[in-house]
Amino acid sequence: MTFPISSREWRIIFLCSLVVLLLAYPTAATVQWTRNGDYVTDDLSSLLTGEGAGNIPAGTEGAVAISSVIDTDRNEYWLNLSPIRNGKIGSFGVMGTTNLLPETNLSLNVFSNAFHPTPWPYDWSHERAGGHGKVFRSGSKTLFSGSVNTSRLYPGEYYLSISTSDSKAEASVFTTIDMIPTIPTTPGRMHAINWSRLTIPTLHTFDSIRPGINSWWKVVRNPRLNKGDLSYGSVIYCAWDGICRVYDKDGIQYYAAYDGVSITGVPSGSCISDDDNVLTVSLDGCNNKIVLTKIYEHMWDWE
Repeated sequence: MTFPISSREWRIIFLCSLVVLLLAYPTAATVQWTRNGDYVTDDLSSLLTGEGAGNIPAGTEGAVAISSVIDTDRNEYWLNLSPIRNGKIGSFGVMGTTNLLPETNLSLNVFSNAFHPTPWPYDWSHERAGGHGKVFRSGSKTLFSGSVNTSRLYPGEYYLSISTSDSKAEASVFTTIDMIPTIPTTPGRMHAINWSRLTIPTLHTFDSIRPGINSWWKVVRNPRLNKGDLSYGSVIYCAWDGICRVYDKDGIQYYAAYDGVSITGVPSGSCISDDDNVLTVSLDGCNNKIVLTKIYEHMWDWE
């Protein structure tokens, strides 16, 4: 199914796509390992140069955004999006006010802001989704509403764009939203982990550490007080419930994030290995000095 996109949106998406192509070019960062939206590279700095590309237009703030364009008759039309706290994986709806005519059709597009190199071919259905909306009258007000099927998206931060799709009166609005999954209460399908083969400390988990959204990680010797910094010897355990809990070399949990698109920078010249749903990053030869262990117990519905 295709969704009409305005010329203004196409310009922004084109620029974002250009950044992705540049990142994937061999002279840019070398992605040494990929798995279900997970990317590991020893040249994170090259990837980070494109982190700010494709930002939403000036004039947006938080989850409330107002944007307007002028149609060929010089009449101004606008879409005023109601505040959005978070989107839900499954189905996501929007509502707001407008001065467009009732019955005007709208196009909704959601796409991940975690730009990254991609293998070819690549399944974008877990990072992009589209839907439809419509303008209608309610009493004395002119409102719009719409929805997007987000059931196949990874959790994470996304751009949301809403625009007129088949009208001479053009208007559009952009903002960012966090797509949050529903955490299961009982285990379902999961990857098998051979725990006896792992060289990790006993893991001490704290339920008080609530998961957040994080797409960028960096393994460093001296981490800052930053949620994206991972100290040497860290363990990331992506458990059956879809939460990736982060532990230090002593097994003490200090962070948690929803499993989703992840780009991890590791020290230059690292050895990256993957065996039985466990990723290890080592220095001084494979398995000699392990600086990161990532355990993939969580299984996506589409696997």
